[in-house]
Amino acid sequence: MGDQLRYAIDAELCIVELLGPDGPSPKEVEQVLKAVVADSDFRPGCGFLRDRRGFQMQPVGLVHGLSRVIRELPEIQESRWAVVVSDQGNYGMTRMLQILADLTELRIFEDPDLAKRWLASPSAQS
Repeated sequence: MGDQLRYAIDAELCIVELLGPDGPSPKEVEQVLKAVVADSDFRPGCGFLRDRRGFQMQPVGLVHGLSRVIRELPEIQESRWAVVVSDQGNYGMTRMLQILADLTELRIFEDPDLAKRWLASPSAQS
């Protein structure tokens, strides 16, 4: 299980953390996001967190596939997204995702604690 994309929901803070290795397929991302929205601890408006520090730059195909999945799941379209990166390649691919998926509430961080605080802020829960 440790080598597949998975998630954890902090129901109190309303944060979904996407966990696991670099390079999941768009199909794997779709399966995980559908599992998230079906989870009883998820509620619309929960924020999403992905820590990509140390990962290879995402391939363009994955970014396109992920943006399609996000656009097709109305339960997550209004969510805040925080992505933690440590390099310019992942920064650029995350910006591409923001544009392709039309995610107005996506921010890029270098510090995971700042990302979590932003997602848990009261304005994120409205």
